[in-house]
Amino acid sequence: LLSFLDEGSDIGSDEKISRTVEALAKAIGARRTLVVAAADLAHAGPAFGDPLPVDLAESARHTKKDEALMGAICAGDAAGFFRQVKDEGDRRNVCGLAPIYWALRLLGPARGVVTGYEQCPADSQGKSMVSICGIVLT
Repeated sequence: LLSFLDEGSDIGSDEKISRTVEALAKAIGARRTLVVAAADLAHAGPAFGDPLPVDLAESARHTKKDEALMGAICAGDAAGFFRQVKDEGDRRNVCGLAPIYWALRLLGPARGVVTGYEQCPADSQGKSMVSICGIVLT
């Protein structure tokens, strides 16, 4: 999926991705299925190559951006989720891009609720962080 961040092509109309999602949906069929996308959101600070540490203002900026991502996830909006990451050039190192996008594409229309959100320290100096969330989609 990372190649779509740099290209002008539309990930939503990529034939290989669409065929893969269709094959997964067919394999699931009508069975009740639990789909898990275990993935992080942002990775920020010197531990991830950023020149400046994450301070309170930067933490608040990440919270706002993460809330927008979580809004797209809760709306079951795979295209909107991907577009947000792409529009910022993946500057926040959202490593969960692929698993979250694939899960949203597979689930199709869904509604979600955020069950938790945290920014976790990612180095011993407290200058880097990883943001995580829990969302249940139905």
